[in-house]
Amino acid sequence: MMAIEEALGFKEILLEHLRKILEISRKEFRGGYWEISGDNPPTRTYISDTRACYSQAVLSLSDILQPLFDETMKKEYKEINKKLKPARELLRGKLDELEKKAEKVKKDCENNPTRSFNQEKYNKIVSRLEKDYANREYFYNSIKMPLIKKLFQQLCFLLNRLDYLAGESYEEEDSEGDEE
Repeated sequence: MMAIEEALGFKEILLEHLRKILEISRKEFRGGYWEISGDNPPTRTYISDTRACYSQAVLSLSDILQPLFDETMKKEYKEINKKLKPARELLRGKLDELEKKAEKVKKDCENNPTRSFNQEKYNKIVSRLEKDYANREYFYNSIKMPLIKKLFQQLCFLLNRLDYLAGESYEEEDSEGDEE
């Protein structure tokens, strides 16, 4: 258990979170994918979507900073969310319809024993679903990422307006004990 004097304050948590966001943003933004390696049996490892990681980190930062929002930040936050909403709806849009069609093909076969499951038809619907999702996800991210970047910038401006980071250093801990 951590001693009370070792507990991190809000400012330290905030600085650590900012550092993590900057660390994520130094990498290429790309979609997630499965990496297959080895033989008998091959091992599948999911490589995270760095866009989603960055987005989640910035949104988490906005969540913890909301009590500190001034009128300017409240306005910016509302505007960014307003622009994100149609993109979110677009992503879900037709996907619900395609998922229902794929499920219907499965249920039709389950409910009608004389009818055999048409794997080809099911695969075609699922393939179309995956392609449609990939296209929509690409479009969604092309809208979302600039807005998330703008949100991060606005959060940094907020911290500057609040003079929250004045006098803070972004140096690594290792360099604190170095002598010149």
